[in-house]
Order: sequence, then structure tokens, then C-alpha cells
Amino acid sequence: MNIQSDTKFQELTLDTNDPDVKRLYFEKLYTQPIGRAFTSNEVGVANIRKGLHAFQSDADVYKVMSDTFEEHEKCRYKEIVVFVTNCLAYPVRKGSQYKEFIARKARWLREIGFVGREYKRWYHQKPKCADNSQGFVSVRIQDFYPALVVLAYGILFSVLILFLEVFYNKIHLRCCQAGRKAPLLIRSQQNIIAMKYKHYR
Repeated sequence: MNIQSDTKFQELTLDTNDPDVKRLYFEKLYTQPIGRAFTSNEVGVANIRKGLHAFQSDADVYKVMSDTFEEHEKCRYKEIVVFVTNCLAYPVRKGSQYKEFIARKARWLREIGFVGREYKRWYHQKPKCADNSQGFVSVRIQDFYPALVVLAYGILFSVLILFLEVFYNKIHLRCCQAGRKAPLLIRSQQNIIAMKYKHYR
């Protein structure tokens, strides 16, 4: 890193008074060569997808994120406000008689939505998390082990009930068949006794 780029880095840190931002700058960026400290939006977004990486950029990175991120990845990333950018304003000469007129028209443009429309037209918008999906989540057997235990007991209990029903059905059929044969035997014995009685007479 040459002296010119080093001076440029020093000037960049004067834009903020936040101690956390300065500490982040001196610990993470200042100690690295310029080729690693600064990179393109595509490389930064690719590193974010890998995880455990932070990348500072302008609104142009939203276009790359919209084209490359999956739906569940759009719901996972977080933003950290490092420094607040200055808002656009209308420069007016001090004491100008048009100051109130310009301010009134500026408020009117914002109220009718013209400012928001132009902002969305010229700046890429943040990718929206449409369905709040978290993607595929790995599930272990221990996570639904109680459900498997209940299912196993239910299967065993249903098989036991099946065997009891079959056993009861067989006993019921035997009792019904025995009940039907008893009147036939009684009738046949009565017929035999009646025939013998006639024979003796």
C-alpha cells in the first residue's frame, strides 16, 4: 500500500465520529491490502451467501442480490447502518424570495408520490422477503422421535385388536352353529321316539 492510498484511507475515516465504525475500519480494512479491502458487488454478495461475512456498498448491490439470492436467502440477511448519508436538498440563496415557494412545491412533490416514484426508478430497491420462508431445514430423528413412538404403539394396539376381533368372530360362529344343530337333534330324537311309539302300538 503506497503513501497516496494510505492518505486516502485516513481521509475516509474523518467522515464519521462513531468509535465503532472507526474501530471496524482500522481493524478490518486498514490492515489489509487495497485489493482485499475493496471488492466488487458481485464478489461481496457471493461472500455474503457463504455466511459470516459483512459487505458495505450502496444501493446498486440490491440489483445483484435480487438476481442471485434465493427467496429464503432474501429473508436471512440483515443490514447494519454504518453511517447515515446526507439527504438531497434544493440549494437556495440566503434571503431569497423563492425559498417559501420552492419549499411548498417540494412538499407537494413528496405528498403526491412523485419523489418516491423517481427514487424507485433511479435506485434499486431492497429485495423483499415475500413469503418469509426459511428454506430447507434439516430434521433429525430425535426431533420427531415421540411421534414415531406413538405411531409404533398405535400399530401394535391395532394388530392386537385385529386378533381379538378374529378370535371373537370364530367363537361367535361356533356358538351359532352349535345353537342351530341342537334343535335339529331334538327334533330327530322326537321323530325317533314317535316312530318307536307307533311301532309298539
